[in-house]
Amino acid sequence: MECEVVLKGGRVFTGKKFEAVNVGVSKGRITAVGKGVRGKKSIDCRGRWVLPAALDVHVHARDFKEAAKETWRSASSAAAHGGVGCFFDMPNNQGFAMNSLARLRQKESRALRDSLVDFGLYAALDEASVENARALAKDCVGFKLYMAESTNARGAKGQEFLERAFQAVAKTGKILVVHAEDPETIERFARHAGKRTDPYAHYDARPNLSEAVAVHKALSLAERFGTRLHVTHVSTHEALPLIALAKKKKVDVSADCSFTHLTFSLSDHERHAHCIKVNPPARTEADREALWIALRKGVIDFIASDHAPHPKKEKLGPKGKNVPSGLPWLDFFLPRLLALAKKRKVPVEEALAWVTEKPAKRFKVKDKGRIARGFDADLVVFDPRAGSRVTAKAMHSKSKWHPLEGEKLPGKVETTLIRGCVVFDKGKPLRRGFKARRVALDG
Repeated sequence: MECEVVLKGGRVFTGKKFEAVNVGVSKGRITAVGKGVRGKKSIDCRGRWVLPAALDVHVHARDFKEAAKETWRSASSAAAHGGVGCFFDMPNNQGFAMNSLARLRQKESRALRDSLVDFGLYAALDEASVENARALAKDCVGFKLYMAESTNARGAKGQEFLERAFQAVAKTGKILVVHAEDPETIERFARHAGKRTDPYAHYDARPNLSEAVAVHKALSLAERFGTRLHVTHVSTHEALPLIALAKKKKVDVSADCSFTHLTFSLSDHERHAHCIKVNPPARTEADREALWIALRKGVIDFIASDHAPHPKKEKLGPKGKNVPSGLPWLDFFLPRLLALAKKRKVPVEEALAWVTEKPAKRFKVKDKGRIARGFDADLVVFDPRAGSRVTAKAMHSKSKWHPLEGEKLPGKVETTLIRGCVVFDKGKPLRRGFKARRVALDG
């Protein structure tokens, strides 16, 4: 059978290894993978890799009241540029938390109109939404709970609320993603940090202990109520044995770590000052090393970007507590992943699984994350020989800056296809004929 389009001549990542096969696409789906696949049209992939597009479960696309920082149009263009075919958007929009069906549907409408990639939406879990979790579950990929205050999020209030929250989500069957920092611990240490504005004050105010305490609480509640739990942006070595033990006890838990925490450590503040401020903070070199070991062992399941853009003037201008937390990552997602893998001597195949099949499986995303018959044709043509760099000029995110400016990257994304439609090619986003979709989940 002749396919509509065939990607031919490349080395295709089929899940465990690279193979010299062609990929046939018809009606937005992968219909054939093999050497004899033919198509009416073809994309020449000689000298390139053909990869499944990445799935990023942690993105802040901003928009609405923060449209000056990022929009669905700019964030999704950055995603396509970085080889991300689908991302899940966090619910902590400024003055517009995703804690009602009306707000979720308003965001979905915006995403359907403007996004260049497929998407999922988280619902915010707070006092306004916890009693309506079952209704919200129909329109979200999962729930997000901020255990402590963070950007545009007030944080959970007390043990009684946490118990209600975990129980409510358990009844929906959806996954609960937690930002695990303990508010009481932060409050105590923040008093000691006082009015300091040096780059290390943020770290001292949100110590490793705050994450360890919060992770312990979350794991205990997940075990008690049978909640599907995902701990995002794990940053400390203390949290890792807690997660490992919970997995041994068959608690339904997974974890990710971010590009920020895999890239930077506390000492990098000497060079970057407040620019690398994030929540939770960049930790010590020992913490970063522990994250890598945990990732290789499967204690941490996969990587998510935590793309959280802010204008350069906000990151470089004010001092201390007034500097917003977050960094932009989507534009360089796959090249940065492979740069980290190369530096750590991680096989490319292993690294790719961290951003494709593994997050798709954990979140039960239908038909994404693999190059196989019947799956969505979310594909990336990647040139491993083309040198590229992190530059503000190349970015499609509105942030237009990055602390790694000038860093060399091993290869670049040449073409991105979502459900067979070319949405990015040779440095430019292409919108003609593409309609974004909210991802479908199994169950």
